[in-house]
Amino acid sequence: MSYLSPGFIREEQDVMYLILYVLTFFPAPISEPDLLDAVMVDGAFGYFEFSMAFHRLRETKSIGATQVGGETLYYLTPVGRKAIETLFSGLPLSVREKAERSSLRVLARIRRDAAVKAGHTKNPDGTYTVELGIRDGQTELLTVRLQAVTRGQCALLEDTFRRRAEPLYAELLTLLSGDIPAE
Repeated sequence: MSYLSPGFIREEQDVMYLILYVLTFFPAPISEPDLLDAVMVDGAFGYFEFSMAFHRLRETKSIGATQVGGETLYYLTPVGRKAIETLFSGLPLSVREKAERSSLRVLARIRRDAAVKAGHTKNPDGTYTVELGIRDGQTELLTVRLQAVTRGQCALLEDTFRRRAEPLYAELLTLLSGDIPAE
């Protein structure tokens, strides 16, 4: 006896509609993992169903692909845009609303990840220079270079900065402005 899982997405075609719908929220091509993250809103399908629908959409040229920095990114083609405009009502309103919220969450994460940079280079003396930065579009808000002794120290500094860039930036502004909070 089989049991239906919760949610409204039941058929491969429904998953295809959802993928196309979600892609309408992304102004630039996105990675397959980001797309998967954005479409997993209904709880009624998993990666296997997503993968089958995704590959079908690639075959029908509803989704295009491009290479950016060695990574394959996907976008909605005119064929896909026409299909989703025609089939928009095939997705229940509750699923469309969840997909929109999920897409905006993923888009915000992609933008934030693009704004926060952290990396290191090895110096001739064996030490490392760690460069941390925050950009807002074309504006460079912060660039900090620190010296580190080991690659492990580089990784720790980079990871901490990626996770906490905004509060670290705010704290640095507070310290440099002389507006140090009373303890």
